[in-house]
Amino acid sequence: MMDSSTTENRPTEGLGRSSLRLLSSQDLRKVHQAALEILERIGMLVEHAGCRAMLEGEGARVDHTAHRVRFPAELVEAKLQLIPKRMEYHGRTPEFDFACTPDGDIYAQVGGGSKYAKNL
Repeated sequence: MMDSSTTENRPTEGLGRSSLRLLSSQDLRKVHQAALEILERIGMLVEHAGCRAMLEGEGARVDHTAHRVRFPAELVEAKLQLIPKRMEYHGRTPEFDFACTPDGDIYAQVGGGSKYAKNL
């Protein structure tokens, strides 16, 4: 059993700083533009009437009969500006706190199950 008072399980402990870039900046812009086009032209199916009404109130184009919501590029870009540039995560004690930023480290854990539990 691990002692929760140690920092040995902190996400960045013992890890070197490395960088992996799968797409160039130009490729990222192309993906972004393609996503904007898909959201505007095709949109998405939204079954929940209240959600469609909320999205319509925010500026999305809604076909209530087909349950289709289309998002103008300007709306998507405006909403992207509202995303915080820094997210703080807090552990049970301060030594487990960390922050995520666009140019910072990436933390991931597969969903489901307990992180430190073993099924014997």
